[in-house]
Amino acid sequence: MYEYDTDDDDDYEYSSFIADLSEILPDDEAIVISEIGNDKLQYFVAYAVVVTKYEIRTVDLFNASVQEAEEMLCDAMYATDFYGCGEVVAL
Repeated sequence: MYEYDTDDDDDYEYSSFIADLSEILPDDEAIVISEIGNDKLQYFVAYAVVVTKYEIRTVDLFNASVQEAEEMLCDAMYATDFYGCGEVVAL
């Protein structure tokens, strides 16, 4: 089971925590852990970890957003130039 230890490698500790979390979930439940971060406002990252009892997936927000745009525009070849900046417009 997960134990917090500041001397361990952070990535290993997080992976271990996620794996332990999946073991205690009921069959019909999922947990979504979202993270958004930046590096001095130059590079933005956004992803979610979706955990079920039997599977763990990581979803990149940018890729999921482009896929959603493809569906909304009915254009399987939709592409965009994205460099981590821009304006969000609500319709």
